[in-house]
Amino acid sequence: MRQFVKRDWVLLGLVLLAVSQAVVLSFRADFGLTADTPWFTVGDTLADLSLLDSEGGTASLAGGTHVLLLVFHSECGHCQEVAPLWRAWTGTSWGDVRVVAVSSEEPATAEAYAAEQEWNTEVWTVKASRLGGPGHTLTSRTPWVFVLDPAGVVLAEGQGARIAELAAVLDGEAWGSP
Repeated sequence: MRQFVKRDWVLLGLVLLAVSQAVVLSFRADFGLTADTPWFTVGDTLADLSLLDSEGGTASLAGGTHVLLLVFHSECGHCQEVAPLWRAWTGTSWGDVRVVAVSSEEPATAEAYAAEQEWNTEVWTVKASRLGGPGHTLTSRTPWVFVLDPAGVVLAEGQGARIAELAAVLDGEAWGSP
């Protein structure tokens, strides 16, 4: 029986690397993930997303009022940085504007994180969805803020630290600033 030499180990490693890349690429193709996977932007509707409220019921972003949607994940370091800023926006009544925090995590985890951050808002979660689906797309960037019109159409979107700038889109439409 022949012993493996260094060259053989390197070749074996390269073959394994090639096989793993092929598997990853086929996985991405199966789930629709490509470099040009679309992101939600101004004019897109989020009304049809499958979301769950804190009781496990179906929730909708097309509720007849403007929505300030805060997308987070409890293990996101950037979410930790913007959490105090978001606290000011969730702790104030905004009249006809609804503030909702949404995560891809288990409901109990998402709600515990929001409570720990002292966010006084509804916490919703994305129903389990396949990679590359709309629910996954929504929660793939954190912290992120969306401003929606009453029909659930995106009026503005951007990084979580830009919350004041994004919310200003609603100026004159039942909005103020903390």
